[in-house]
Amino acid sequence: MYDLYRTECTTSTPPVKPVSEAVYCNIFGKEYNLSFFKPKKDQCEMCTKYTLSRSKEHLQEEYDAHIERKLSCQQAKTDDKNLAGVTNNMAMAGNI
Repeated sequence: MYDLYRTECTTSTPPVKPVSEAVYCNIFGKEYNLSFFKPKKDQCEMCTKYTLSRSKEHLQEEYDAHIERKLSCQQAKTDDKNLAGVTNNMAMAGNI
């Protein structure tokens, strides 16, 4: 963000001399008490749209189908992992 701030300062009319990065971080983080939220896990667009929606009724059918597909995919992956564990001619790539 500091780079964006610096670019904005130098391209503004009239150009403004940007403050140092330390000063910028101090003002941004301490005086305004702003920070970025880092989610533990990414959510897909459909789940995010449903979660943030005030009126969920119009999204309910699409969301339910989405969750059903998600659970089906998870089950297929589990089945494939189990099959790869007992079969010599199959390998499964997974998380380390």
